[in-house]
Amino acid sequence: MEVVLYNYLEDETLLTTKIRNSSNEIYRRRNSQGTFKILIQGHLFDDEEKFRQYFRVSCGLFSQILSAIKEDIIKDPCNHVIKPITPTEILCATIRSHVHELKFKNVKFYRWDEFTEVRTNALLEQGVPAHTIQESFQPNSLKGEIPIKEHFISTTDINKMRYGLEMKKRLNKDDALAFHLFVHSLQKDDNSVLIYKPLGKNTEIGITDLDNLPHSPQIFCLGIQLPQQLEEMVEGCTWILCIDSTHGTNQYKYHLESSYS
Repeated sequence: MEVVLYNYLEDETLLTTKIRNSSNEIYRRRNSQGTFKILIQGHLFDDEEKFRQYFRVSCGLFSQILSAIKEDIIKDPCNHVIKPITPTEILCATIRSHVHELKFKNVKFYRWDEFTEVRTNALLEQGVPAHTIQESFQPNSLKGEIPIKEHFISTTDINKMRYGLEMKKRLNKDDALAFHLFVHSLQKDDNSVLIYKPLGKNTEIGITDLDNLPHSPQIFCLGIQLPQQLEEMVEGCTWILCIDSTHGTNQYKYHLESSYS
């Protein structure tokens, strides 16, 4: 199989839409797509001389080139029109380089590599600060490298990923099953649930007097008392001083009562 590499400088400020569209049209009309993961890895990665013979670039630079186009050269045919490339055909990789100052706007619409989110989430799970994660993505120098979006990742981006990770761990406040698990986890951890009656069901924790009321199916009840509150009540409380009631003032529109002893 012959392999050809076209490397040319591209000034995005001068490149016309017409030229870009014609290039895209040629790509869309191609007859094949690459499927030569084994051939490239087996015959080129292990032979630096063959690297230079085929591509006339350093191994380090070409490794970056392959990583940028790996999805195009290893995935299976996506439909019956595009056929796998055959050993008699030429695999042509076109690499565009910037001739102007590298800025975030040049790659802001690029997608992060899938491994980026996995790696970032793993570091966040370990408690690594956002600025440390950001520094790990920064190259020593952009000179001679193909710019990628990870080079311009910000602490704000990382903190957004941290927030998304934390939100996935939270129980859904509107999910009855999640609330059920939350209540029973409280009961298991510190035995702090005095009474729990789900809506439309009988009392699961505590006294069952509510089940005898005519409108019991419409009643939801949850009573919580922390172990510290129980100790204080046993030591110093002999009677109830006041009872405070609220009617639908909370986000769940429940009737709440709190007592002070």
